[in-house]
Amino acid sequence: MKKVIALIISLGLAIGIVIGLPYVIKDIDQLQANTINEISLVKQEILSYSKQEHTYKKLYANGQLVGVINDIDYLNSLIDLKYEDYANDFPNTELGFGEDVSIVEETSYVNFEDVD
Repeated sequence: MKKVIALIISLGLAIGIVIGLPYVIKDIDQLQANTINEISLVKQEILSYSKQEHTYKKLYANGQLVGVINDIDYLNSLIDLKYEDYANDFPNTELGFGEDVSIVEETSYVNFEDVD
């Protein structure tokens, strides 16, 4: 008898969670936008939400979000272009990010404004 009561209570709680969850989280898009829309040095608006998940990269300097990178190849080409100015003075070297700069890859349904 105790097992039946425990089973009925568990079933009631499960049904309550499934039915009540949409009322607890009223606006999932707004919730996701608040967690994704970090304050960055480069102002980038959220343009839309996609039905398919995609990968993007975030550039951080000293722990501060600089911005979302839509095209990492473009950023690498800018670094290579800048290196050409110093290649003759510093042969056999590379130009890249310092220790305080990092790129974090994330997946989301958000489409950010492209200000690369």
